[in-house]
Amino acid sequence: MSKYPEYSVYKDSGVESIGDIPEHWENMKLKFLGEALIGLTYSPSEIVNESSGILVFRSSNVQNSKIDYDDCVYVDKEVQEKLITKIGDILICSRNGSINLVGKNALIDELSAGVTFGAFMTIFRSQNYSFLRYFFNSQNFKNQSGLFSTSTINQLTTGVLNNIVAPIPKSIIEQQQIAAFLDNKTAHLDTLIEKKQQMIGLLNEKRIALITQAVTKGLDLTVPMKDSGVEWLGNVPKHWGVMRISHVSILKSGDAIVSEQIGDTGTYPVYGGNGLRGYFENFNHDGDYILIGRQGALCGNINYGYGKFWASEHAVVVHPTLPLNFKWLGETLRVMNLNQYNVSSAQPGLAIANIVCLKIPFPTVQEQNNIALYIENETTKLDRMINTIQSAIAKLQEYRTALITAAVTGKIDVRTLTPHEG
Repeated sequence: MSKYPEYSVYKDSGVESIGDIPEHWENMKLKFLGEALIGLTYSPSEIVNESSGILVFRSSNVQNSKIDYDDCVYVDKEVQEKLITKIGDILICSRNGSINLVGKNALIDELSAGVTFGAFMTIFRSQNYSFLRYFFNSQNFKNQSGLFSTSTINQLTTGVLNNIVAPIPKSIIEQQQIAAFLDNKTAHLDTLIEKKQQMIGLLNEKRIALITQAVTKGLDLTVPMKDSGVEWLGNVPKHWGVMRISHVSILKSGDAIVSEQIGDTGTYPVYGGNGLRGYFENFNHDGDYILIGRQGALCGNINYGYGKFWASEHAVVVHPTLPLNFKWLGETLRVMNLNQYNVSSAQPGLAIANIVCLKIPFPTVQEQNNIALYIENETTKLDRMINTIQSAIAKLQEYRTALITAAVTGKIDVRTLTPHEG
């Protein structure tokens, strides 16, 4: 941040994590700057369709410091006036199974005002919201909110939240100057990040298209083709077979394991419905296998287990019954988008009896080997490109947080800068 000017005079804030602050600033606990409100408690029986209820914001509705409407829940319940969102409210995730998600937040704007929020969320309501919205996205807030209590779930209580210390200019005008500067700078950074994320999206689309072409048409595009009789396949090489999944493999769920048995380290990896969950001291499989997610929003996703590992009851293990290349079969299953066959319920899940009836192309084993090797080589190139872009995104995000932190703790003086400077 050396390119930005500093304030002329500083004083000791008295808080080690904050350090020195400008002489005319003050440290204040959040409870003196606004009100923290815990959200609405509701039961599953009160969930209704959009036309019959009020929108309830949950943790999933806060993504990248913005309100996301992809996963919405509506309830039919009387809501207290103070629990209706207002412009300038800061919506905070205060309880979550993941430690990294506690404290994520977003500003309520014109579109998101007039609804409510769930009991695992907190609203911080303050007239200083233009400045505090950035404090809540600073490293200083993350450091202090990391003091939350942990029992069976990670939680940022209102008691902890209210006692977090925020360095703040006494002047509302200065607060607004800092907020205006950060509005411009973060918007620019967010645009750069979004463009890079779009590039990753395009590369992932290319990845799937490459795999789809290889597993459905083969590597030699000059061979005669035939109608497979399967809608998602279309034409396939004339010499290929078309078989039900049940004719080439047996699908079995893994074994139950409780979360307390899974550690961050251990002898054998544990795979669940969404991939690696942690480690355990026992294993229930030994070999190379395809793993299909069985439950949850991402059911149908494909992972691989190698050597000795534990597959939980939320993972379906594919046991081939014919000689075949398991990587070829895994990539074939991947492009079939098995998630579309989930049984809709409160917890989406795959019906194995339906999956095994689906038909797949079946090349010779030698062709399977060639296809698997081709996919591995080509996707490795794409993955390298994706990793490079992801690294660039991470650096931009780190810079974004550092810039916000420097501005809201007074380490840089942006008062004399226009929002476009720097």
